[in-house]
Amino acid sequence: MEEIKCEYKLIEFYASWCAPCRTFETKKKNENLNIQRIDIDSHPGLALQFGVRSIPALTLLRGESEIWRHSGQISEPELVSVLARHLDNK
Repeated sequence: MEEIKCEYKLIEFYASWCAPCRTFETKKKNENLNIQRIDIDSHPGLALQFGVRSIPALTLLRGESEIWRHSGQISEPELVSVLARHLDNK
C-alpha cells in the first residue's frame, strides 16, 4: 500500500491528566493536513524537542519547517481560521 504524503502536519501535544486537553481534539478537515496527537507523558523527548512548555500545545509544520505554534486552549473556529490561512496560502 502506498503511503500518502501530506504537505502539512499539525502536532497536538496533550496529556491524559490535562482537563483542557480532554475537551479538544482536532478533526481532519483538509487532505493536505496530517494530524498527530502526542502524549507528553509517553513521549517526553518529543515534547522537549519541540520546546513544549505548557499543554495543550499545537505546532503546524510545512514539510520540516514550523510555521505556526499555539499554547493553551484555542476555539475550533479560531483553529479552523488559522489552518485555512496557512493551508490556502501555499
